Amino acid sequence: MVDIHRKWSVDIGSFNLQWVNNGSGIWAVDALNIYDWVDSSLLEEGFSAQEFGPIGSVQEDGILFTKVSTLAALTDPGEWFYDGDDRKLWIMPSGYDEPSIHTITIGVIYGYSFNEFTPDSAPVPYEGRLLAVPSVSIASDPLFYGIMRYGGGTVELANNDGSLDTLAKDNELYGNPVRIFIGFADLDYSEYQQIYTGFIETFSVNKVSASISVADLRKQLSRPSRETRPSRTPAITVNDLIEVVYGIPFTEDFYDVTAYNAADIHSFAISFDSSIQLNDSAIRPLTDYIEQCLTAGFFVLWITGDGRYTASAVNYSATTAGTFLRKNDIMNDFEVVYDPSRVVSSVKVGHSPTWTTSETVYKTYRNTTHEASVFSAYKTYKEHAIDLPLISTSNTILWSDLFLQINSVVHGTSELTVPLKYCGTNIGDVVYAELERDNGGGMVGTTLSYITSKSWNLTGVPTITFGIRFL
Repeated sequence: MVDIHRKWSVDIGSFNLQWVNNGSGIWAVDALNIYDWVDSSLLEEGFSAQEFGPIGSVQEDGILFTKVSTLAALTDPGEWFYDGDDRKLWIMPSGYDEPSIHTITIGVIYGYSFNEFTPDSAPVPYEGRLLAVPSVSIASDPLFYGIMRYGGGTVELANNDGSLDTLAKDNELYGNPVRIFIGFADLDYSEYQQIYTGFIETFSVNKVSASISVADLRKQLSRPSRETRPSRTPAITVNDLIEVVYGIPFTEDFYDVTAYNAADIHSFAISFDSSIQLNDSAIRPLTDYIEQCLTAGFFVLWITGDGRYTASAVNYSATTAGTFLRKNDIMNDFEVVYDPSRVVSSVKVGHSPTWTTSETVYKTYRNTTHEASVFSAYKTYKEHAIDLPLISTSNTILWSDLFLQINSVVHGTSELTVPLKYCGTNIGDVVYAELERDNGGGMVGTTLSYITSKSWNLTGVPTITFGIRFL
């Protein structure tokens, strides 16, 4: 039997007020209270050794800093470096400020597993407290209405000894990173795959166990916003808004830039007016505006296993695929669902918004070109209404034509459970699915499809379940 290990780590935050300057804009804290570049008599009264181990994250006023690999690379505000051998942490606060004018939270890594096994070169020991981990998933709305579905769940930890009784009381928990790793017993820790990064949302504890609710990082993009941005393609506008509102730059530290740019190319790349309304009622969560952009571009924003933003867009005109979900690898008794209730016969699009001091006014375009064919085939009418920041009637017609092309016909859907070797296949990818009977042939055969969801099943023998939709 293959010995597969699931490791879960969490950053337990603690506020730090003890910093020593170590150059222009650089500040340090040493767990052992050793600052060899200053006279110890000059340290403020009360400086002392601190109990922190490996650092997983640093936050300033709730915003995550970027980790760099060497002290020499610590050159820009918003970065941090940790020397595990000397147990010394360096940061560069925003604006080259003194740390005292911000709330700096140090996230110390704690590791948990289903047993006491700790892989070679792991940064922390893994306590055998893990009782249950959630099924981690990413999914797109099947009709690309722009709704972001957030993955997450609850992690259960054993607390019979009471060690976690005051975890929330004594530490800064909420919003801190949570990571799930998977690997084999004989692998070095560096070879374990990080399959999920989320954040702590809630915590509860009783005499037997503690429960930590984890949530998708996209859920944190909820800051009330009202921004005016230039007309760009939808994918570019999303990362532009995230940078303007949250200060998160479009770099490899925060994005899978290659995958994101590829999604921009394959998405419905029309320019649109991303100016945000000027009335007070327009101040709403940034996620609302991001969802409008996703809908306008027919693409999906999601989080990579290592916690970076990425995007994907389906190539609806694809005629072939490089990946096969092989019949012999499909582990579940799948079924194929054909659901006419998901079919759309017409679409009404609000576009070219104008703003007053009290309301937003949209022009309206209604595309009914598929009504007759939908009613003939499915004996039903269904109209979808949506407001988008498209800048012209011509762009709106193009968008509505593609929307109805995708959604005016029943497409078969299914869920397929497969081994971990398919971990590199992701949401939005076009694949061949071998949907055959056990004795070969039958069913629908090898079908060109695209991935609508991906779930890591971490209880028992780990597997992956893909949601697919036929092209």
